[in-house]
Amino acid sequence: MPLHTPRKSSGFSLIEASIVLGVIGMALGSIWVVTSSVRQSAKATSLQQQINLTVQNIRTYYAGRALPTGAAGEITASTFTDTLRDRSVFPEDMCNAACVAGGDPVNVYGGAVLVNIVNTSPFTTFNLNLDGVDKRGCIQAMMNLTARSAELGLTSIEANGGTARTSFPVGVSTAESDCSSEADNELDLIFNIRV
Repeated sequence: MPLHTPRKSSGFSLIEASIVLGVIGMALGSIWVVTSSVRQSAKATSLQQQINLTVQNIRTYYAGRALPTGAAGEITASTFTDTLRDRSVFPEDMCNAACVAGGDPVNVYGGAVLVNIVNTSPFTTFNLNLDGVDKRGCIQAMMNLTARSAELGLTSIEANGGTARTSFPVGVSTAESDCSSEADNELDLIFNIRV
């Protein structure tokens, strides 16, 4: 009687296939985490660029004309923002089709952007308010903008209606504490119209 030799299987066993799928899953998860982190960092950098351009454009706009005047409260955030929008002061990536049609400009996170006059006539400072900023963008803005406060003419920064920070630069622990929401922080920045 001939001896039967066992056939050698030519595929993966269930255990081998599970191990391969597990390794692929971990690799894809790692790629997703890195991509998400890079995307968040890029948005935070874009937010700072939008702020810098907006401040620069407002200053350029008022370099050749008199500072705005009027009674306290007469120039509201919406009317001042409308004036600046109509003069194309906001960077293009902040003024989408809805903005061009009369809506508020939006920041890189999709939150509204309002500009308001702060003090009494003649107005020498303005408030830049940005909604919907994620935690990383808020922290980076607080730290990086306050590190350049003299150059930017930044006099105050506040997150989420908390303490207005006027001693610069703001440290990481303060910024982390102030930027309390993971996805919806509000930043209020006060700049001099002229430096």
